[in-house]
Amino acid sequence: AVLLSSFAMAYAQRMPQDAWVLSRNWGSSGSGEGQFASPRGVAVGPDSRIYVADWNNNRIQVFEPDGTFVRLWGGVTGPWAITVSPTGLVYVTENTGYRVHVFTSEGTSVRTWGSNGSGDGQFYLPKGVALAPDGRVWVVDSGNNRIQIFEPDGTFVQTFGSSGSLSGQFNLPREIFITPDGTAYVADTGNNRIQVFASDGTFIRSWAHSSPWDIAVARDGLAYVAHTGVKVYDLDGNLLHEWNDSCAGVAAPTDGRLIITGYTDYYIHIYDRLYRAAGASGTIPLPAVLATE
Repeated sequence: AVLLSSFAMAYAQRMPQDAWVLSRNWGSSGSGEGQFASPRGVAVGPDSRIYVADWNNNRIQVFEPDGTFVRLWGGVTGPWAITVSPTGLVYVTENTGYRVHVFTSEGTSVRTWGSNGSGDGQFYLPKGVALAPDGRVWVVDSGNNRIQIFEPDGTFVQTFGSSGSLSGQFNLPREIFITPDGTAYVADTGNNRIQVFASDGTFIRSWAHSSPWDIAVARDGLAYVAHTGVKVYDLDGNLLHEWNDSCAGVAAPTDGRLIITGYTDYYIHIYDRLYRAAGASGTIPLPAVLATE
């Protein structure tokens, strides 16, 4: 048994207890199966498979959790971001196709919506996409510096945001993540910050981060922000941990892994957690076995 004073327990909970280790990676530059040309967004489906937006190859690639190639499909123009619904539908933003494209997990096209422009339901260089708890689809309309919200069938619901640096304004935002309570985290790239919004689009708070490209929030309340490295924050924006690994996309599936797409080395990188965070659950860090001899 281990006894801790209340001060020691509180101190342990405030410290960045977690560490991450690279457990596997795969990929190279090219157009073959398992190769990439500027991979961007990454997501994990309900089948635990990994879905990657292979941007310059204009395709989606799918892998088993261990990196085994499963399938690929085309029919997308500049796929940037990707997310998978609980039922297995795959939502992709076509950055240079100016639309949202929905597929089955097998790659069959289901529906599309959008065109080039600035009207409701139109896009200019769309990037991030996320699904809210109510099933609505939030899209980062990057070139128009706004967020658009749609019903699952593509029916326009609302938009918010404008060009600028004030709270709730954007400068070429890239990605978005929505937590189970409906809170939205937006990588406001040109403004060098993360902005946080309520489910109705009301601004909540922001924190500084240089040129963020992507953000993912794990179920234990850690936020991973990616670009010229990975930085780990709590949800108030306090920095807990960081390491260098240039990446474009990041995903944090429920099994505790971290998945990133490398835009300079054309790899998919899988990181495993070494310790469990103390703050969210009130427990002290739990060691993990790395190797035995």
